[in-house]
Amino acid sequence: FHDDHTHPVLTNVQGTSVTVTAPIVGHTTSGDVYYIVTLLARGTFDLEATAMVRLRPWERFLTMDTVPPNLSLYLDGVPVTAPYVTDSVIGFQHQLKASDTTCVGKQELAFVGWSNNMPAYHTLTLPTTNITVVATYQATGRTCATLETCEAKGCVYVFSATCQCDSSCPTYGDCCSDYKFVCAGTTSTTTTTTTSRITSTTTTT
Repeated sequence: FHDDHTHPVLTNVQGTSVTVTAPIVGHTTSGDVYYIVTLLARGTFDLEATAMVRLRPWERFLTMDTVPPNLSLYLDGVPVTAPYVTDSVIGFQHQLKASDTTCVGKQELAFVGWSNNMPAYHTLTLPTTNITVVATYQATGRTCATLETCEAKGCVYVFSATCQCDSSCPTYGDCCSDYKFVCAGTTSTTTTTTTSRITSTTTTT
């Protein structure tokens, strides 16, 4: 059970001994999480008895933060703003992601590293203690132009931008630096018959 809905793990299993392994990937385990085991014993003369046990897994807190603070990160593909705190089941695997670059005002920042010495995109298995991971960024000395990151403008094509974030940018080689972190796998597929982003129109009078 997870908050107001259920996720069946094992059903209609017969035998005197059953082993159940709880999933460690997939749907988030934050919030009210517990497992219900229902046992049915059937004896002679069709006599039956049912017992139910509710099992609550051990949970810990995961905190995601950034230096400087209040930057955007991704937890299991969902954007969050640091500092972000969530509870989860011990042993559950989460996908953490930090963009290569981001902007604070007009200042461009580049990703330096996580405090757990992992790459920008990595899997974190929740330990038996509360954990905090921090993504550190530093200034590149460059100025962020408006709409020059996918995080700023979304996974779309913008005619006036010098880099793009739609699904065709890998074909044209004009993707923004954070495209693979923010948009890869999320943009819709478009079909084009042109060999350039730039098209011209000739008017005859």
